[in-house]
Amino acid sequence: MPAWLAALMTRKMLICIFTGFSSGLPLYLLLNLLPAWLRSEGVDLKTIGFFALIQFPYTWKFLWSPLLDRFSVPGFGRRRGWMLITQVGLLFVIGALGGFSPKDNIWPILWLATLLSLLSATQDIAVDRIPRANFLGEELGIGNAVHVNAYRIAGLVPGSLSLILADRLPWNEVFWITGAFMLPGMAMAWLVSEPKVVGAPKTLRQAVSEPFHEFVGRQGWRGALLVLAGGVIGQFAGGGIGLAVTGLLIILSVLAERRYHRTASPEAPSGPEWTNTGEIFADDERGGWVSVWYNRQTGERRYLPADLPPARIP
Repeated sequence: MPAWLAALMTRKMLICIFTGFSSGLPLYLLLNLLPAWLRSEGVDLKTIGFFALIQFPYTWKFLWSPLLDRFSVPGFGRRRGWMLITQVGLLFVIGALGGFSPKDNIWPILWLATLLSLLSATQDIAVDRIPRANFLGEELGIGNAVHVNAYRIAGLVPGSLSLILADRLPWNEVFWITGAFMLPGMAMAWLVSEPKVVGAPKTLRQAVSEPFHEFVGRQGWRGALLVLAGGVIGQFAGGGIGLAVTGLLIILSVLAERRYHRTASPEAPSGPEWTNTGEIFADDERGGWVSVWYNRQTGERRYLPADLPPARIP
């Protein structure tokens, strides 16, 4: 078996397929199936356009993501527990949508679609950690690629299969069949083990503040502002210009990080505030592997040769 095929035919890649598919299905249902259903039932285009506002949770999900980092579901953990809760909710919300008539019950449909968007965005928060927790080095890129492609393939269900079924079945059955495609992801979330989390926040304040300290510590204020500017331009500029400028700013931030922050530290950090993040990458300048250590108090990150035993860290 070729090496590239062997890398794909693993249990980890199968997990990425299920997580990507479960994440993409609700979004494409909102983008493709919901407008087609409303239009086929005689809803005017103005009302259908208003439904585009329900996609805001995908943009603002960072506001409640600290809650998922801080609180865990008893018996399942932080990631698996929230994945199961959101996926069960998505299954029933998707199925319930088809039980209403768009002509007579447009407001209940609007509220259900908003709830679907909230559950889907929350599921994305829990799912996004899975590839990062299971892969290191080159495997991480392959895992993310598999995840993204499964995410896009999921669009074929509400964007194609469901519309074909709508010509032969009532809409309420179509929505329940579409919702049933969440079951493989639910089975995966039930069977997999909880990803290991290093330095899980013990308070909600830590869950909110530590990601910002870590991000600024990784790239400095210069890199952080570049990425923030790219995100703002990407949101409001749109089109090819926005994407080009965003890509340019991201490239500049990466180059700045390599120039100023990716030189391996000759001295191992000491003190209980230092934590190994578990990240390992290749040092292009000096060669060899580098591990990342993070200071929870200051946000500083140090890069040490992976084969250097950090003897002074308790």
